[in-house]
Amino acid sequence: MQFLARFKSENSVSNFTNVQQLREIMPALLEGYLTEAEMPNSFLLLSPPPEHNSSFFELDLEHARKALESKDEARFLQAAIDADLSFPFAVKSFESIIGM
Repeated sequence: MQFLARFKSENSVSNFTNVQQLREIMPALLEGYLTEAEMPNSFLLLSPPPEHNSSFFELDLEHARKALESKDEARFLQAAIDADLSFPFAVKSFESIIGM
């Protein structure tokens, strides 16, 4: 029951420094429902980037410029946090989903 208290704390994910520590406490937590063979190839799911000098490329650049010109500091901070996909930071995005 003591390990449950660690998961209920507000800063639960930062108690771990690597995935192996998390697996020692909750072995099935990080197991997915797909096998390696069943994993989708994301390169086949996503469209390629727009061709340079195309209207889609120009539209993409326009949106990028607008984002850079924005003064919404909270949104930029959240984007920076979301971009860190290293452990344990990426896991923090899913705390509420996995019940931690």
